[in-house]
Amino acid sequence: MSLDPTPASYRYQEALAPLARRIDDPKVQKKLSEVLALLDFNSTLNLSLELPEILDLVPSARRGRGEPYGEDDRLFAESLCVTAAASIDNGRIYKELQTLNRNLSLKVYQLDSLFDIARELNRSPDVDRVREVLMTNAMGHVLTTRAVLLHDGKVAEQRGFTLSPEERVKLACVSRELSKIPEAQKCSELPEGAMRDLLSRLELDTVVPLRSGESSHGALLLGARAAGKSLAEEDRDFLRSLASQAAAAFDNLRLTREWVEKQKIEKERALAREIQSRLLPDSEPGIEGWDIAGINIPCLTVDGDYFDYVPRGDDRHWLVIADVSGKGTGAALLMASVHAALHALAGVGDISLEALTERLNEFVYSSTEVNRYVTAFFSTLNAKTGELVYLNAGHCYPWLL
Repeated sequence: MSLDPTPASYRYQEALAPLARRIDDPKVQKKLSEVLALLDFNSTLNLSLELPEILDLVPSARRGRGEPYGEDDRLFAESLCVTAAASIDNGRIYKELQTLNRNLSLKVYQLDSLFDIARELNRSPDVDRVREVLMTNAMGHVLTTRAVLLHDGKVAEQRGFTLSPEERVKLACVSRELSKIPEAQKCSELPEGAMRDLLSRLELDTVVPLRSGESSHGALLLGARAAGKSLAEEDRDFLRSLASQAAAAFDNLRLTREWVEKQKIEKERALAREIQSRLLPDSEPGIEGWDIAGINIPCLTVDGDYFDYVPRGDDRHWLVIADVSGKGTGAALLMASVHAALHALAGVGDISLEALTERLNEFVYSSTEVNRYVTAFFSTLNAKTGELVYLNAGHCYPWLL
């Protein structure tokens, strides 16, 4: 069954027209004529939802007689007004819906753009790429021809115009202050002073802080649109989101860099620990008739604690305990040097503990800073006689039990 596209009011008029011709009473004819006029007016108004067209149609509905209006005329006029008011409401609602749809379409477009930009920012391998993505998309969205990016306390990039060395220095000086403003705003709304005057001279319209959580990375400064119009609030909303995404990308790059550096340091420390452990005895010296053992458990990955057993022949053995001042890698490196020097001197021949200590003291003194030192306990054990000859070089006193 096909539907008739003709409006119902038109069909109603066509049905009433023959009736009007058969009526002889002038009053009834007048009323019927008014009804038909109202229907015609209503049909014409309903053809358009555009508010300006509706407002243009309302005056054309007046009746062009030269005689005064009577009560019936006033009733007719009221009916016209009611019909016109309903159409005006419909036109206003239609206009509001159009505005809402445009805003919604813009928001959907901005969200889609932000998703794409966020993916690109998260894939950016370095800070320079994040800066490029931020500047290109910010300028492309608001259609501005000039922009400045302040990052890490300096002018990281500018486009569309040239900054003098003096202007670059001044912008760098206000970078920290601009990064702390609460949210994106017009430069003209900043507090009066040298900073606002500077941005005005550079024809910059909007400032957008680069902030992610508690991190502040700088600010993005944009000029007006190419046509000279100031940026709209929806533009600033988009720029706020874009700046937040860029700041998060800067944070991610920093955290990744710190993680890589930490992993590198951990690997270096593990290697240092492995090297240090190889410098220390990994088993008992195996001196017949004696139970001798030592162990080193560092509080850090590496340290400057040292012990050693060095066979000297004729059932004699050096038993050494030493401690380098400080902790960490520096102390471990000095400990390795002491170990190398000790074993080098062990190959000299029959050297006394006094001479051994003097030579090691000269080596440490000449090869380290004045705030570095080593304490040590040197001893020679005669495994046959049980005699222990020792020399204490500033180390903790040994216990004889």
